[in-house]
Amino acid sequence: MAGLENDAWRRRLRMERICEGDRINRKVLRRERLFRLAKPYLEKNDLGVSHTERVLSIAVKNFTIPNELDEVVFASIILHDVGGSDVKDQYERGPEIAKHLLRQLDYDEVTIREVCEIIRTHHNHPKNPTEAFRILHDSDKLAMLSPEEFSRYNSRPGFRWSKVLDSMYTERAKSLAQKLLHRRMAEVDEVNAEP
Repeated sequence: MAGLENDAWRRRLRMERICEGDRINRKVLRRERLFRLAKPYLEKNDLGVSHTERVLSIAVKNFTIPNELDEVVFASIILHDVGGSDVKDQYERGPEIAKHLLRQLDYDEVTIREVCEIIRTHHNHPKNPTEAFRILHDSDKLAMLSPEEFSRYNSRPGFRWSKVLDSMYTERAKSLAQKLLHRRMAEVDEVNAEP
């Protein structure tokens, strides 16, 4: 009898794992479909699709994304720049585009509202932002320090990296940003020192 109970328990556990895997796979597939839908909009942005890919990669590598927030976090990252190249367009057009794309993939209205609010304000610096906002914000700022984006900002007259670092919410992001900034500045010094 105990053997039958063990077998039933094992089958149930296996089914739970399959169901959990299925749920995770559905989320990943929906995220990939969202990225495909967003691509034409992102290609019109000055930083392009590669910026969004960098922000996504930075978030995954450097932040613990709670299960209950992963849809909001990933959708916000994928869609944060769909409105256009400048902040005004991102804030005005971005939320409407995001809402349209998210509804195509049957995201729930609560998630859609939260994602749109994050997109509408992702260049602002609220005092008590949601965790999803903080992850996007800090990942987006860290992307500025990537080899691909650094010179774009560093060459701007009057640009101050200290403002970028001070705007970050998490200590982890600030620490990583300081290391990346030191590395990028060393690279600039090396290039400038060449005859």
